[in-house]
Amino acid sequence: MPSSSLFDSQTRRQWRHVWLLGVMLCASALILLAWESWDDYRSSEAQYRRRLLSAARLITQQFDQTMTQSVASVDNIGTELAVRANRDPLDGVDYLDVLRTAARYDTQSSHLFVLDEQQLWLIDRTGRLEGRLGVQDSIKAAVAANGGQTLGLPLQVQADGPLLLPVLRHYTLRNGHRIVVGLLLPPQRFDEMYRRLIGSPGLTFGLVRNDSRLLLCIPTLNDPRSGQTVTLQQDSFGALLQAPCGPLAAQPRRGLFMLSPSSLHAYSIFYGVDRSTYLDMWRQRLQWRITSLFILGCVIALFSHLLRRFVRQLVQQGSFHRQMFLTVNDGILLLDKGKVVDANDAACELFGVFGSDALMGRSLAELSPLLQPDGQPSGLHGAELLDAAAQGILNGFNWQLQRLDNHQPFDSEVRLNAFQHDEQRQLLMAIRDVSEAQHYLAQQEYLANHDLLTKLPNRYWLSRRLDGLIASQPQQPMALLVLDLNRFKEINDTLGHQAGDEILRTLGTRLSDWVRQHGADTARLGGDELAVVLPYDGHDGTLAQACDDIAAVIREPLWAGNLALELTASIGVALYPQHGSDTVSLARCADIAMYEAKRNRHHVSIYRAGMDRFTPERLALHGELAQAIREDGLALVYQPKVNVHDGKLAGCEALLRWQHPERGMISPVEFIPMAENSELIRPLTAWVIDHALAQVRLWLDAGLNIPVAVNISARNLLDADLVGLVVDSLRRHNVPPALLELEVTESALLEDPETALSRLTRLHGLGIRMAIDDFGTGYSSLAYLKRLPVQVLKIDRTFIAPLVTSQPDALIVQSTIGLAHSFGLQVVAEGVEDGAILDVLRSMGCDLAQGYHIARPQPPAAFEAWSREHRSA
Repeated sequence: MPSSSLFDSQTRRQWRHVWLLGVMLCASALILLAWESWDDYRSSEAQYRRRLLSAARLITQQFDQTMTQSVASVDNIGTELAVRANRDPLDGVDYLDVLRTAARYDTQSSHLFVLDEQQLWLIDRTGRLEGRLGVQDSIKAAVAANGGQTLGLPLQVQADGPLLLPVLRHYTLRNGHRIVVGLLLPPQRFDEMYRRLIGSPGLTFGLVRNDSRLLLCIPTLNDPRSGQTVTLQQDSFGALLQAPCGPLAAQPRRGLFMLSPSSLHAYSIFYGVDRSTYLDMWRQRLQWRITSLFILGCVIALFSHLLRRFVRQLVQQGSFHRQMFLTVNDGILLLDKGKVVDANDAACELFGVFGSDALMGRSLAELSPLLQPDGQPSGLHGAELLDAAAQGILNGFNWQLQRLDNHQPFDSEVRLNAFQHDEQRQLLMAIRDVSEAQHYLAQQEYLANHDLLTKLPNRYWLSRRLDGLIASQPQQPMALLVLDLNRFKEINDTLGHQAGDEILRTLGTRLSDWVRQHGADTARLGGDELAVVLPYDGHDGTLAQACDDIAAVIREPLWAGNLALELTASIGVALYPQHGSDTVSLARCADIAMYEAKRNRHHVSIYRAGMDRFTPERLALHGELAQAIREDGLALVYQPKVNVHDGKLAGCEALLRWQHPERGMISPVEFIPMAENSELIRPLTAWVIDHALAQVRLWLDAGLNIPVAVNISARNLLDADLVGLVVDSLRRHNVPPALLELEVTESALLEDPETALSRLTRLHGLGIRMAIDDFGTGYSSLAYLKRLPVQVLKIDRTFIAPLVTSQPDALIVQSTIGLAHSFGLQVVAEGVEDGAILDVLRSMGCDLAQGYHIARPQPPAAFEAWSREHRSA
């Protein structure tokens, strides 16, 4: 039962304080909710007013262009008539000729007309003369009621047709004769514009003359208010108090309309939508806030109850943990200042004592042999490990202990946990006897590295052996021999696989004896293929003698029952470092040479470049790239990234270049994929990261704080040493992690998603920025992408280049930017080649841009000069 002292009057008074604090928090949250919601409402309405005004101005500009072209067309007709009138009196033939000539070039109007003092001459777009009296009367009435305005009141040419806008100009000819020249504008252009706009509830826009006469209303083309005077009163924010026309005209408070007057002509454009367009989203956000407040109240209400239960459980768990300490299977020691102060029964059993008193006061050195298997003294080394554990640097190690009854050593796995108890720093040591497990691992290690039939090392062991020899003695030449037994399949088919296995065992024993005498190594690669690694002194005679000796060993008679057999082998030879600087290259060349020997029926064939008909240049390039990495034959150039909105430098990307001494500039497209398919990608990536951070350090010393982005490949993400490599380079150059950004492509993330996520999470935890490069070219799911600890998303140049001319690409880029921003990511557009693309990206809300329009990739000195000039500009 819990102690009653936990719930005395003082404790109950503290609980009441907790409840009061919860009520105050709820009240504060409610006030904050009201203030934030009201501010959100005002911001939403202001944002939509700006959007509507921008749309109205855009439509005004487009109609200004239409009006300017229409007025120009009318002026051309009037000018031509005036010229003809100066020569001869005008008649109907002149009017029709001029009108039909103008109709061929006019693309805006549906009709053209001339009204003199006696008659109206009206033609349609095809040049056909319109003679209906009703139409002529309508136009004459519109001209009479125009009052000198360029834009007349809307009229109908056909009874069921749309309203047309007349554009009129008055002219006085040389003889004092007055005429009116005009055209009729159809509303189809506005209707098409309406259909292209994103649909919003109650979307309405139209045209109002400066004398407040409504000329056009979209989407109701034949609105009954057309031609009438409408009210255009505005509030303090510039919004119309009432919709001039359309479905929202009868509900003044429901619509939000903005007015844009034309600076060229006597009219204005109004544009508006139903307020529900933004109020619905605001109400949804308000609902989420209220729900969050309710949840917060519930959490606070439950907090005290759960805390009360938790305190009660702590009392009960104290005895439970003590019991668990005594009964757990692993040996547990409690250390204070390096001495045992408590032990459980399992620890007593491990050390062969009865009762924990026999362990009290002993140090780790007293429970261990004098020396560890690696030769280090147990006392000194053990004290160092315990100090590291007490500081939180170390949480476990492998250690050899010994029993106290018979002094028999045993291997153990030690796990340590430091904690504070009674103001003393103590260590909890969990000990597990792993002697049997290590014996099992040794067996597994043997099985993984040896062929069970011949007891020879296998291909895996040979690969590791070659790697070790190359790493430890990079200047020491050696030869790799691959042996393939001739006619061995015939033996298996004739005498059976049991006889074949016995022959392989005998050959394995003979080869083992021979290589032991000559300081060489041998392995079975599989089937009837064997391999030998020889020291090589550079003399062909020595190598030829060794091959002859091996051939002689294989030719020695072999007995299969009562049958004596004599075998031969085809031997392929590859030399290090002439034919390859790594295990894979050597094995490949030796295989090629072996097949060449078997094909030509030679017992030995040394690899030559001509044997490899497929990739001789690739092999050479591979070795030259390795040399370039070792000897700093590569270079980095830097391409700036700038803020789209203010043009400020936001960082740069480090790009790799290789100026080959003989082949000239080699494209990264040629040598980087080759490195990714070999072991070179690791040193190449290390070189790039190290030199990029060294350059950042130089810039920091020069007063330039420029982040740098470096690309890493899928092979790097699968490399367990990637994090250590990056950390070492950051420490070596003393560069803040925030100045390094690592870019990885979508396709690289998908090769091993979980490993990639683990690596990126560790790097992100160090403070390094992560970016997804070439976004849109892969097939990653959004569910996976949102799990990634990335801060930057780079849109591939294939979507950026056609941005201005391709509507689908523009929609993809706009959607990608919106998606990235919803995830809280910064968006970088790469491949910006001209100012038009940059303007579109700016209007879409893109954050950063990179491309030749801004700057080409430059060497460090040129980049530094560019950055200083750009900053001053």
